[in-house]
Amino acid sequence: FLLCNTEPFLIYKSGKNIHANKIDEKVIIDGVLDEKFWKESNSIIDFIQQEPIYFSDPSERTEVKIAYDRNTIYVAALLYDSAPFLIKEQLASRDDWEQGFEGKADWFSIEIDSEHDHQTGYSFSVNASGVQCDDMIYDDSFYDNSYNAIWQSKVLLTDDGWILEMAIPFSMLKFGKSNQYNWGVNFTRYIYRKDETIKWLLLPVESKGISSTFGHLLGIEGIYPPTKFEILPYISLASDKANDYIVLLN
Repeated sequence: FLLCNTEPFLIYKSGKNIHANKIDEKVIIDGVLDEKFWKESNSIIDFIQQEPIYFSDPSERTEVKIAYDRNTIYVAALLYDSAPFLIKEQLASRDDWEQGFEGKADWFSIEIDSEHDHQTGYSFSVNASGVQCDDMIYDDSFYDNSYNAIWQSKVLLTDDGWILEMAIPFSMLKFGKSNQYNWGVNFTRYIYRKDETIKWLLLPVESKGISSTFGHLLGIEGIYPPTKFEILPYISLASDKANDYIVLLN
């Protein structure tokens, strides 16, 4: 896979590719990664710390795998922790970012730019209690939590940390028809007790953008765009997770 010259932040994305493993077996979303395909799937482990020490090595190991079938993309995150008894759980309402995620619990997220336009995308987050939060990304700058997708996730706390298994139907994403897909993707983990944020692809601190800063998800083929993907007109308040401001959408 070669990055084209129109790819934003091209110099930083070399090697930041994760290949999805195509499967045809039934998947049970239970946090127990005992299916054969998970053992055979490639892992990414090259995460980097964003906070508190920018561009330093993470204090804990994170391992992520991706698989897919005709209808769904599956994500497995092995979130190792040297003190698993200190993993912070937090119950909250679905999509309540302030009470269930931001500075309140350990959490993990995947963000996908399924149109690969470097402007839009989707964010799927789960905290250590299993609370879900999903958002739509727009203008490469903002999150809109009025987006509500139907997807599955399951958290399992272990002696080594915690495991997250996710299933996101392709019908929840917008993309065109193609023989093979190249999507933008990034992953974020937050460790509560250390106030530590780590990412898979992290750009220099002065870099701006969300979707344009993603690495790449490769290998997806033989799937079809949703038969109907409709965004209805609305007026709502949407907040950016990374910045304290409110944007009015029309």
